[in-house]
Amino acid sequence: MENVAHILMNLGMIERRLGSIRAAEEAYRQALDHWQKTGNPFWQANLYNNLGVMQHLRGEYLQAAASYEGALEQARQAGNTRIEAYVLAGLGDLYRDLDSASAARDAYQRAFQLAGQLQDQFLIFYLHLAHGVLARQQKRLKQARQHFSAAAEAAAESGSRYQEALIQLEQGGLLVAERHMEAAVQQLQTAETFFTETNQRLESAQALWLQALAHYANGSREPASEALARLAGQLAQLPLRQPLITAGREFQAAELIPEEMKADPAVLELVMEVQRFEQALPRLRKALRKGVVTVPLAGPHLVVRSLGRMEVRVQNRMVTTSDWKTQSVRNLFFFILNHPEGLTKDQVGEMFWPDASPAEVKLRFKNDLYRLRHAIGRNTIVFFDEIYRFNPDQDYEYDLETFLQELELSRRGRGRARPPPAGRAESLPGPLPA
Repeated sequence: MENVAHILMNLGMIERRLGSIRAAEEAYRQALDHWQKTGNPFWQANLYNNLGVMQHLRGEYLQAAASYEGALEQARQAGNTRIEAYVLAGLGDLYRDLDSASAARDAYQRAFQLAGQLQDQFLIFYLHLAHGVLARQQKRLKQARQHFSAAAEAAAESGSRYQEALIQLEQGGLLVAERHMEAAVQQLQTAETFFTETNQRLESAQALWLQALAHYANGSREPASEALARLAGQLAQLPLRQPLITAGREFQAAELIPEEMKADPAVLELVMEVQRFEQALPRLRKALRKGVVTVPLAGPHLVVRSLGRMEVRVQNRMVTTSDWKTQSVRNLFFFILNHPEGLTKDQVGEMFWPDASPAEVKLRFKNDLYRLRHAIGRNTIVFFDEIYRFNPDQDYEYDLETFLQELELSRRGRGRARPPPAGRAESLPGPLPA
């Protein structure tokens, strides 16, 4: 049976290289079933990691996190430090996609320590590259260039042309961020040529995607459209495309690509995937925060305390009186927060400025809302159909809301056969089924 399990693992790798992702996953799961039955943590760790990588590349973040957690548990049981390091690198990539920079750095640093102990040159190279991408996403461009330079040194030592092309791909993205568009396109074209010649379809598509965005950002519409048309021809054959989605988000594809190019169904679908991922980020972060324990996700973007001393924190920074500008701005935030059904401008005016004229209410409300959004975030208060509401889809924590939810859960728990309360955030799934 062990031979069968090894054959299934090899079959999974072959299917993955051929682009048959579902077939690869099925082969991995069958092999995992065998190793679970025999209690072999070494091979379980390998398979969980392989599953996690594929799930991440498909954009299945909750499943990928569960697989990575399983891989880490089994790797530590087996004393498999190498797989532990690779899993931590994968977790770092996952957190990077979700804008959790501190958790990503923590995972990368842990992986780097292990890679140094193992003298794993490829992982050392990869972690320099990953750190560079993280720094680029955070607009720390000088640090990004330093990390890419370190990755280039590691690639030169290995003599790997594939590693050099990966550096050209990510440095091309850095040049786009630095607004050096012609140099960016040159780097990306060189990388694309290599990836195409070696049948690295995902990497080739990434290089084309960044070329198109670089051209559009530079106002070069004709070469941009040509690159995008070539990419559109590849998308149907590309089952793993999450790196394209995260790159589209980083480089603002939805804003750069003109409407006429979105007439192509493949291009439109990719742009829509970028937008859907943006909208899903708060929900994903909330769900992962409840389930991942090895390298915890950073706290919520927005934390509100009203039981006891009232305070608001954004990315763990206290919002101060100087941020609010005036007491009425702070009061306006809590007033809207505690009316989840939403309020009209007139309803706010009746409470805050009962003696003011309609023109004065309009001006005061406009100024206070601007200051509020500047203090804690543009998307904190949303407007639709003449109603202003606190945005419940963002990544936030409100102690009064949590208290009331727990109170309701406690009350329901004392009853019989009560259904769970509607609207509970989904939790991270447990170990993957065999």
